[in-house]
Amino acid sequence: MPQVVEIEPLTRERFREFGDVIEIDGNGSYSINGGMADRFHDLAKVQVGGPEGRVLISMVRSRHYELPLIVSAVERHPYGSQAFIPTEQGAFLVVVCLDRQGVPQAPRAFIAQAGQGVNYHSNVWHGVLSPLGNEQDFLVVDRGGLGNNLEEYNFADPYVIGWNTP
Repeated sequence: MPQVVEIEPLTRERFREFGDVIEIDGNGSYSINGGMADRFHDLAKVQVGGPEGRVLISMVRSRHYELPLIVSAVERHPYGSQAFIPTEQGAFLVVVCLDRQGVPQAPRAFIAQAGQGVNYHSNVWHGVLSPLGNEQDFLVVDRGGLGNNLEEYNFADPYVIGWNTP
């Protein structure tokens, strides 16, 4: 029988051990462009390491997922962080796991609301990009370069993520 994981609201405090919540709300800004724009500066720590590491900016279009969601595998990136910033309004599911000696522990699940993105720090186990409701586009900031920057782990028993799933 799969283990059930309840979904939590995504907040900076709850997500701090996994990475950064990227959002304007609650962040200070300063005026730029002759007072016609406000810059919300340094919202995430971009990490780039490994051989010939460099920052990449990409786009991803992800099909939507339905709840409850079965999570049977997670991944991580040892050489760099990975940020996902939605380009449109819509919620998405964020699944992360703490690491114990190279093995992901039971997942935690968060719901990212409109106006929120996430930046997984390097070596943080996480699930796949999972928009809820509609297909969604994301700006992705992560690491390019040489070396294998992807590790995957398959759980012996899957987890079920959902709202008060029995």
